[in-house]
Amino acid sequence: MKNSKRILSVALALLLVFALAACQSTPTTTGGTTGATTTKGTTATTTAATTTTGTTAPPEPIVISTLHAGDNTPNPDNLVLQEITKLTGYIVEMTYVPGADYNTKLNALIAADDLPDLFSLGTNDALQMRDAGLLTDLTDILPANAPTIMADVGDELFKAPANFDEKIYLVFRGALGYPMNTSIRTDWLANVGLEMPKNLDEFYTVLKAFTEDDPNKSGKKDTFGLAGGIGRNYYASIFGAYGIPVDRNIQLSDGTVTTWMKHPMILDAFEYMQKLYKENLMEPDFATIPAMELFGKLWTGVAGVLIFQCVGTTNNWMPSRYTETPLPTFGFATLAGPGGSGGVPTIYPDYNSGWVVAASCETPVDAVKLAEFFASDAGDELLYLGVEDVMFRWTDKAAGKYERIAPYTDDATHRAAGAFVYHGRFASKNNIEVRLFNELTREGVALAHSQGLPDATIVGAFDENVEYASALGAIIEEAFAQLVVTDGDLAAEHAEFMKQWDEAGGTIWEEAATAMYKAENP
Repeated sequence: MKNSKRILSVALALLLVFALAACQSTPTTTGGTTGATTTKGTTATTTAATTTTGTTAPPEPIVISTLHAGDNTPNPDNLVLQEITKLTGYIVEMTYVPGADYNTKLNALIAADDLPDLFSLGTNDALQMRDAGLLTDLTDILPANAPTIMADVGDELFKAPANFDEKIYLVFRGALGYPMNTSIRTDWLANVGLEMPKNLDEFYTVLKAFTEDDPNKSGKKDTFGLAGGIGRNYYASIFGAYGIPVDRNIQLSDGTVTTWMKHPMILDAFEYMQKLYKENLMEPDFATIPAMELFGKLWTGVAGVLIFQCVGTTNNWMPSRYTETPLPTFGFATLAGPGGSGGVPTIYPDYNSGWVVAASCETPVDAVKLAEFFASDAGDELLYLGVEDVMFRWTDKAAGKYERIAPYTDDATHRAAGAFVYHGRFASKNNIEVRLFNELTREGVALAHSQGLPDATIVGAFDENVEYASALGAIIEEAFAQLVVTDGDLAAEHAEFMKQWDEAGGTIWEEAATAMYKAENP
């Protein structure tokens, strides 16, 4: 997570002025599943109150607040949240924001002295918040209350930089994540008489045919080749053909660790990207198009190629997201180029991000128990598939076969009811998504993992990254958008952006990153 240190520091300073105690205020909320009035933080072990009739009232449900980011739109009081309450007794007070707004929302909650009980952080922010006394020490709580999580990541917890001095503050997920695949419509390839491309020249030919040669046989010019947004990973295999791991650190020949934008072949890669853009072979609004609208170009048969995790293109989106009959078919390309045999950025265990419990949480044991439920098989299936026999039913559970129940056969309806949208944060190594992969997706994920490019990844946290990462990242994003579309002097414009990068702290960052990388890789 690339938060602004300045914004976060101001927010933390405000909290110190407020002299934040270990417990936050106790607002009253209404539990959507029961209609009962509940008190945040009330524990199940609280001594029951005695009513005026002399009977003993049951303890009020425990409310656990959480902040979650995603690009879907779940209903505030949805079926999955209701089912969580039925199965665990916890009412989840969910704040769900778009991914791009997560940092802003979290900083606002810090400044307002209203942190959620359970939320996600990256290492740099976790260290700052830990030192400010805003996070719960989970060293004793986690092993005693989360056997599933401990079995999944317990042996590796202290590899997380936020967990030094044998203290646990941040719990990363076990799931490894998925590299990028170049997913290409094989039915369109057949229609235009081409084979799966093996290099950048053949890839260009495919994109041109998908744009100009009526690959959908509609008799109209209503298609183009490559769907892609502002995220650099949408072009991972193109840059990979030049040996460039997008958005990763690289090490220059003199040993300096720096940004991928200083790779020796970066201008060659941008020249190729410019050719795709200027010949209208890729998404024309790549710099501004929202992710779901971009994916829609693939779902509706407008674009024929997407560089993205194949778990989306050939698994999660199949068949419900696609509108054509018959359904599209896909294969995966490996693109060789001037930099070698091709590849995509390597996926590592993410020790630098995970979930934390706020020090203001009145019931941290219950927050951990809720996280443990989410990581368990039952919770994992609920978060991913929805409510059994309401939203889906198993047809052969042992074989991973299931079917959705109408109206939840529609992905938008399914996600509005709470399925899939909360799943990723607590996913284990063998989570339900992995268990449900179809054969093509299994092959695609294995292929992508086998093509990892070398980089100069740094695991540990260092002050210069906290200080400069946000500003440096903003320059890289602006540079990428500009260098793809410019009609000017590419080399001169790139050099100007790199000068800005250096002057914004990049030179200082390089020195610290190089030292850290050498220390981690002696």
